[in-house]
Amino acid sequence: MYLDVLVYDKSDQNMSDQIQVPLELWEQLATSNDTPTFMRINGSAVGRIVPAEIRGCRIPSWMWSLVGEPTEFVELEVVTLPIATSISLKPRDRETTSLEDMTAALSSWSCLSVGAELPLISGTYDIISIQAAGTEVSAACILDCDVNLDLIPFDPVVTNADLVTNADPVTEIDFSQMFSAQSNPKPDLFPGKGRRLG
Repeated sequence: MYLDVLVYDKSDQNMSDQIQVPLELWEQLATSNDTPTFMRINGSAVGRIVPAEIRGCRIPSWMWSLVGEPTEFVELEVVTLPIATSISLKPRDRETTSLEDMTAALSSWSCLSVGAELPLISGTYDIISIQAAGTEVSAACILDCDVNLDLIPFDPVVTNADLVTNADPVTEIDFSQMFSAQSNPKPDLFPGKGRRLG
């Protein structure tokens, strides 16, 4: 199905995996038990749907970036997710947080998608990989399970500005030291005697 798309305008809503959908659609798709209904957007990012008084759907900014920053509408499909057993995260800056704080920050999330930017109160992380029972997956559920969190050390990216700043100074050329042109305005291009042909 296709729905018009909007992006959350509040920072706390962007720190979640929730996809707001119209109440009528949520009633059609939601399961009878407490298990959340997951939907994949444009074949990549996955989130859980929640009901809202809207006409299209509303998604977090990280999800909007991951699916290619659509301007009008997105395709949504219901998916069943495996349970995550291992997640590799890489921080965006040098500041690190404890696993306890990160676990607490993830308590409001129900699933994660590979390649997504994970905005948490403790910092921003890139989701590098997710495994479910030893198999690499693109997305997985993190509810009611024991997940091994692997923090990859921060690796600063060298930018073009850094390369220019650290480059060797440019040596100026003194053009006055170069050979000057000959003073004869009409040089003899063909010296010697000529020979008549024919």
